[in-house]
Amino acid sequence: IVFILAGIVGLGLGRRITHPILQSVTLLLNSSQALKRLAAKEEVTATEQKWVIESSQVGMQSVQYYTNATSTAAHSLSEMSKQLLEQLKQTNAPPVVKQQLNEMLGMSLYIEKASQYQESSNKSLSTALRVTTQVTDQLASGATSATEASTQLEQVVDQLRQIVD
Repeated sequence: IVFILAGIVGLGLGRRITHPILQSVTLLLNSSQALKRLAAKEEVTATEQKWVIESSQVGMQSVQYYTNATSTAAHSLSEMSKQLLEQLKQTNAPPVVKQQLNEMLGMSLYIEKASQYQESSNKSLSTALRVTTQVTDQLASGATSATEASTQLEQVVDQLRQIVD
């Protein structure tokens, strides 16, 4: 009778102890699955962002190339215009030619100034791309960490189940 009572008390006490552990195991398992889903979404987002950044960098290189080409051409044009104006001062060229050459010089200087502003914008965009790359790398790292944490959490769940069983 004592053994039967001890067995019943032990069984009841064992269930009271294991029930909260089993509930915790279920909650941990749910948390692990949620963490895995989050990690998967972060990984997809990081991959998409890397693609966008790479595409933006290719576009940025193209813009920088054309900005440099425009700046070089405008500078050459303004230098030629200045030289021609100096040469025209020594001749009796019609005033209309001098006026048109002055206008060409003004336009080339304007284009040079616009190229300088574009170069400044290019630098700002380049900085933004660099920062975005760093954020994307952190996002990818976070996804990896979340996946590792989820795996460890699953191992803890398995160990708790083994203890309770």
